[in-house]
Amino acid sequence: MMPAPAMTIRARRDITEAESLLADREIIADGASVRATAQALWLAKVQLAETMLRRATGDYGPDEYAARYPDASALPRKATDKPTKGKPRVTFEDAVRGWSLNAGYNPDATPIPRSYHERSRTAQRLAAFLGHDDVTQVTRDAAVRWKEDMLANGKKRASTIGNDISEMSSVWRWAIAHGKATDNPFKGILPPAKVRKKKTKKRPYTTDEARKILLTALRIAA
Repeated sequence: MMPAPAMTIRARRDITEAESLLADREIIADGASVRATAQALWLAKVQLAETMLRRATGDYGPDEYAARYPDASALPRKATDKPTKGKPRVTFEDAVRGWSLNAGYNPDATPIPRSYHERSRTAQRLAAFLGHDDVTQVTRDAAVRWKEDMLANGKKRASTIGNDISEMSSVWRWAIAHGKATDNPFKGILPPAKVRKKKTKKRPYTTDEARKILLTALRIAA
């Protein structure tokens, strides 16, 4: 291990680095303390260089210096440091109102515009199914499950389910166009087909039935 050198401050950058470190930790220090911190930083760099040299020559033994320093993540940060704020949360109702205004329907008008009212109610049903109303958190899988649930409970006609999907798709298109969302989970989901009634195959008339029909027709015509 290299002996600790007798250190002097050789460059203004050492002082600047020490001042920056102390300020980052909200430590008020006098000149002597700043210089002592700069010397400690310089020594740490020397020790790091020695460790890197040992690693380069094949010595991967324990770092004798590492235990002297605390985990940086455990050190206090400035109280004013705050995590970067993301975009404001956009609710289903926010998106429906935005779509409505863009489409020329005033959601606050009296009477309430039908197109806005229908989409608002559909969005409420969607929120009840998902358990949230965050536009950015609706996935493709969730949209498909919503459709399948409506089909399974049998309370809605196929045309109504298709209309619900179409309404929400138009709202999400608005959200994407205006930077409120990045994906439209309803795009491309196929509307359910109408339930086809089973056709009853008609049997042909018997000879006797055909004769009676013809006789009846002749009597009417006479």
